[in-house]
Amino acid sequence: MNPSSYATICAVLCGLANFFTWTAYDANVFVSESVLHSVNGRDPERIGAHDGYYGQAVANALYMLSTLAVPSLSNYFRAKWMLALSGAFFTFYFLSFQVLNRYLYFFGCVILGLAFSSFNVGYSAYLTEFSTRETMARNQALSWAVSSLSVCGAGMVNFIVTTLNMNENGIVSKYREYSDTEIRIFYTAVAFMGAMGMTVFALLPNREVLSKNVYIPIYYGFAFTVGMSTLTMKMSSVVRNFSFKPLMIINAIVHALIYILAVCVIPQWSTVRPNDEPALVIQPSLFTVLVLAFLCGLADAANNTTR
Repeated sequence: MNPSSYATICAVLCGLANFFTWTAYDANVFVSESVLHSVNGRDPERIGAHDGYYGQAVANALYMLSTLAVPSLSNYFRAKWMLALSGAFFTFYFLSFQVLNRYLYFFGCVILGLAFSSFNVGYSAYLTEFSTRETMARNQALSWAVSSLSVCGAGMVNFIVTTLNMNENGIVSKYREYSDTEIRIFYTAVAFMGAMGMTVFALLPNREVLSKNVYIPIYYGFAFTVGMSTLTMKMSSVVRNFSFKPLMIINAIVHALIYILAVCVIPQWSTVRPNDEPALVIQPSLFTVLVLAFLCGLADAANNTTR
């Protein structure tokens, strides 16, 4: 499959998972205030009159704080698993309404804050896995085009709820009363959609692009050996006391060149996972690999000899 078709499939699948997740969340937003008021009216001990506002504050606070910490998880988990984790968090929040009470609701809001931060980190990272600088805008637009259909889906839910809440004069009361049974049925449905989003996130394809040149390890070993031999065999016979101060200076210079070249040539996420992302300055190629191998051979010989 060519890279363009692969990127299109990834973008559409990611958008589909977003559609399930955000349709569930947006549908919840339309009715959650009335749900909380309904439970408070029947049993004020279960949920406070203003706990919905406090819960939203808790979710926003955790979203802000976790945004500082969650990106570090990308060093240990692939982007799609970060998205699947966010889907699990959203699903847990929806399920917490099955046995709604004050303490479980606030804990669910904490989980909701984590869901937002893990989604944003995972979504951005996943897009970059299969996109280049030239295709990033197209892939993001395609993914969000599918995701934005969730607003329509949630709007249909809101239309149905509003229609059922009209009296014979077409007037909608301030709050619709929801029974415990209605709450459980509604939030079972949105939790199911959240679980579908989590499943699609988990099944997203990975971007595993490896080099087509299977002989690179052999070339690397050859260049490394040439670098070692050049320094130990050629220079030591030309320069007097080469193994002392001259070699120490060469050692420092060669190591500095390796560090600079590695930063310029190696893509940012190569130490975490295989990828084909663009490098900072110089795009990777067989030639740059051989140059690095040669310099590493020089550095290894210089370092060992100096010691």
